[in-house]
Amino acid sequence: GFTGLHVAAYFGVVEIVDAVLSMKEWDVNAIDNTGNTALLWAERGGCEEVLKLLLAREGVNPHTPNTICRLPLLCEVNHRHAEVVKIILEPADIHVNTPDNENETPLSLALSKGHKEVLKILQE
Repeated sequence: GFTGLHVAAYFGVVEIVDAVLSMKEWDVNAIDNTGNTALLWAERGGCEEVLKLLLAREGVNPHTPNTICRLPLLCEVNHRHAEVVKIILEPADIHVNTPDNENETPLSLALSKGHKEVLKILQE
């Protein structure tokens, strides 16, 4: 179900996210009843500090898709938040050519949507 971490991540409540992350037994990759992880909710909320906290946590999987098989990076490209795209790209193992279930990649989505600033970041 929808956890406190999901809510705090979406609304950018850094103190709560930090407290939850300090509890090692918490499943930070838990999927809620809408198919989203805390990382996906943080992406939707656009809170850069929460995204950084989550991505710094050992075990957080930035490759976990939601129920429509959208990865956090692909979701963010769609919302065109350039600074958040940069944060999601910080882990070295994020690939800009990873397709979703509709064979769309972050690069192809940015190009088709005309998101020039995001496209430039993805090509760096």
